[in-house]
Amino acid sequence: MSTRTVSTGEERRIESREQLVAPMQAGEKSPDRWRIGTEHEKLVYRTADHRAPSYEESGGIRDILLELREFGWEPVEEAGRVIAMAGEDGTVSLEPAGQLELSGAAVENLHQTCAETRSRRSARNAASASSASACGRTSGATSCR
Repeated sequence: MSTRTVSTGEERRIESREQLVAPMQAGEKSPDRWRIGTEHEKLVYRTADHRAPSYEESGGIRDILLELREFGWEPVEEAGRVIAMAGEDGTVSLEPAGQLELSGAAVENLHQTCAETRSRRSARNAASASSASACGRTSGATSCR
């Protein structure tokens, strides 16, 4: 996704395939530097009534994020509010609609991303279990959808 919001002036017209692909080719990495990065979007809801919890309420988004401190994750704040947690293997951040995004580290192979996902699942399950909200909870067991 482009983050540029304002034009810097008159744009050059693309007149060839080479002009179109040149910026992407300039960013290519050699195969020995290729990595895999995993992201998961998690919808958060209250287990009692299945509504989305607010940021502030007990067991809400802030509390779920802060529970990750137990696993060595550190808060990331913006204007005095926790908006993410940063850990050794990635981040958990608050998205605009209240969902949580789990972003993994750049790893070399699928075995590593699988282990990372398993580790995050354990942390997420513990955080959900200690609050009134969950990333998908059925029959007392937590599972994200």
